[in-house]
Amino acid sequence: MEKDIQTFRLVGAREVMPSGAQYFERIIDALENAVMYNHGLAFDLSRTLIESACKTIIVDRGHEYNGKEELPTLIKSTLDLVSVIPEDIDEPTKAKEAIKHTINGLLTSVQGICELRNLFGEASHGRDAYFSQLETDHALMVARSADVIVNYLFRMHKAYPDRYTKTRLLYGVNNVLNDWIDEQNDAVRIFDFEYKPSEVLFNIDRVAYQELLSSYESDKLPEENPTDIKAQGSNSDE
Repeated sequence: MEKDIQTFRLVGAREVMPSGAQYFERIIDALENAVMYNHGLAFDLSRTLIESACKTIIVDRGHEYNGKEELPTLIKSTLDLVSVIPEDIDEPTKAKEAIKHTINGLLTSVQGICELRNLFGEASHGRDAYFSQLETDHALMVARSADVIVNYLFRMHKAYPDRYTKTRLLYGVNNVLNDWIDEQNDAVRIFDFEYKPSEVLFNIDRVAYQELLSSYESDKLPEENPTDIKAQGSNSDE
């Protein structure tokens, strides 16, 4: 078992992790470590991971979430937005019923994770100095359950976007544009520190960055042929 713990990774969550989602990645890193070294914290972070996934999807789909909602309610709201059955599937009625049963299983798992977190989580309540924590096997079970749930939610979210789904403005996914901005402008220097112009623009003026991105996408970037830039981007992706 010790060997399994040392190599434990949240494969499902990492597989569907949104691009540029540093907060989400930090939760994953912390949970992978907590499973081995801090079982109580693993219960806390498993809940946090699912909660973060739900809130991300809800916002992506143009909705708002109530910050006071408990996780079971939050995940029900998320499943209402992403639970889709393909129209051309055989036996759609039976498929819907089977998926409903599966989703009920997910909700039961989430409820169990919340209860374990309340009983054994590090951040939920103060404990007696001699409090006895659950074993590693339980932390693994909870973390792996959270991993499966998060993977499913994001896969359904990506597979069946609706007309309200929005595209977030992210720095790391526009490398061709970022390179163009950096080539057209001198590096920003503050004492001995140096920063990329594209990164400075993105962080201090998102509106201006978005306007440049829109110009790039419509072939209207100044001073250089944007078609050439797009061609370079296409070649670099191959």
